[in-house]
Parts: sequence; C-alpha cells; structure tokens
Amino acid sequence: VPSHDIAVRLVRLWGENARWVKSDHPRSKESRILKLDISKSLAHLDWAPLLHTRDALGWTVEWAKAHHMNADMRHHTQKQIQRYLHKVGIKGKIDHEHQ
Repeated sequence: VPSHDIAVRLVRLWGENARWVKSDHPRSKESRILKLDISKSLAHLDWAPLLHTRDALGWTVEWAKAHHMNADMRHHTQKQIQRYLHKVGIKGKIDHEHQ
C-alpha cells in the first residue's frame, strides 16, 4: 500500500476537516515508491497480519481520537485488545489487575 494512500485513508477516517500537507522538504529518490509491504514477512517469517489494513487504520484513528479527548487510555486500549482477540478468534480476557 503506497504511503500516500495510507495518509488519504487516515484523513478520511478522521473526518472533521482533517487534512494532510505534502512537505516542501527535498525527498529521497525512493520516497516516490514508499509503501507498506509485507512480502518479506510472508516469505522469510511465514507471517501475515490477522487484522486487515482498513481495520488497523480505523482502530488507530479511534485510539488517537480517544487520546485527544483525554479518555481513559488504559481502559480504551484494553477494550481494543479484547476486540482484536475476539476478531482473530482467541478466547480469554485480559487480566486487568496484573498490568
């Protein structure tokens, strides 16, 4: 996924007139082709994400907005972890007392 697409998706998810601004700083040659790519993880580690990029970005924006609103981030983070565990089919609950 090209980094530009990630920025566009994050702005769309944030809403509220969010925007991103392209930097005027000189860029490196590879900056035109920067992208998130898991091919080496798949090839060398036999690893693939369990959460789709769309969901990961949405959850990231959700977390950032909660932080921006001074929410109880420990509670919010634990809720997201529980949601993740449920989504990927892992049973169990976080032991809130030992964290």
